[in-house]
Amino acid sequence: MYMKERKNKKNKGKQRSYAIIDRLLVHLCTGLIAALLVSQCLLLNQDTRQYLSLVDKLEGEQIAAVLPSQAENTPYIKEEDKISSFVSRSLLSLRPGKNLVIRMINPPANTDVFVTINGENAGNFHEGSLKLTVFEGDYVEIDVTALKQQPARFVIDASREDVITPQPGLLLEATEPIIVVGRVKLK
Repeated sequence: MYMKERKNKKNKGKQRSYAIIDRLLVHLCTGLIAALLVSQCLLLNQDTRQYLSLVDKLEGEQIAAVLPSQAENTPYIKEEDKISSFVSRSLLSLRPGKNLVIRMINPPANTDVFVTINGENAGNFHEGSLKLTVFEGDYVEIDVTALKQQPARFVIDASREDVITPQPGLLLEATEPIIVVGRVKLK
């Protein structure tokens, strides 16, 4: 008889502890689901998304940044990388791009001055200006290596509503073979 009472007390103690753990788990799951819903609602807003999401914070940024002093050493895409270049251009076409016009002031008749975007040749200044489609995070440079007439001057023409950097109306002057326009930031 004494053994039965002792087993009943143990069973009641176990049942009580299971009931407490069960209630704690229900409250914990409810709290976690509520926190998940709140965080997802906060991610709907563009301003809070930049603070909460590391992916959005780093979107368009290179992990190993290229400093302007190292612009001559930026890697160019080689001919054997044509397949990866094709894939990257296909992926770039899915992103929303903005127009950027770079105008050369007093262009010479035969110029081999060209613009590179992310190391790829994007066009030259035979007409005196070049209209580019740029995306968030693109790295733009002007190569004036072949130009013998110095200094060459360029003006950035872009819509102030579309492009944050490079700033519209920015005047660039060639003092080195490669002019760093910089990283593109869009609104």
